[in-house]
Amino acid sequence: MELLEIAAEARTVFSNEPNVVYVSAPCVIVGDVHGQLRDLRKAFSLGGPLGQERYVFLGDYVDRGAWSTHCAALLLAAKLKFPDRVFMIRGNHESREINGTYGFLGELKSKFPQYNVEGGHNMGGIFCTEGNTLWDAFNEVFDQMPLAAVVDNSIFCVHGGLSRSVQYIEDLSLIHI
Repeated sequence: MELLEIAAEARTVFSNEPNVVYVSAPCVIVGDVHGQLRDLRKAFSLGGPLGQERYVFLGDYVDRGAWSTHCAALLLAAKLKFPDRVFMIRGNHESREINGTYGFLGELKSKFPQYNVEGGHNMGGIFCTEGNTLWDAFNEVFDQMPLAAVVDNSIFCVHGGLSRSVQYIEDLSLIHI
């Protein structure tokens, strides 16, 4: 499966999830990945095989590390294969402003120059405006990701906190990105 196809399918899956996903324990909760493929593989070796264990990933899949594309693609493929066992929420690096500055866009332009474009155009149902179609596709997926997870109705998981205007978990369902 091509990266654009993975992104398109993942966008559909996430668009059908609520802003808050509810997960049953036991599960493995994984923090920032930041393009560290070796660390991600270590999390799987410690936590158990994909498909057998439940995983909740708390965001920041890209930037800083040298393997952002690989980490994001692996996690999205895992989500597609095991949608009821792999849960991903959005971190602050799952935004154009951040990942366009801290390495993800540059990695995609360097490793996948065939997706670089001049100006805006429509490619495979994804309108590219920022210079790389894959970058736009991944960010459209990120836009659809849940904002929080609740494990066993007792553990509240977000990436880095919430606005003071969010007083109840239910308020998260009112946020539309």
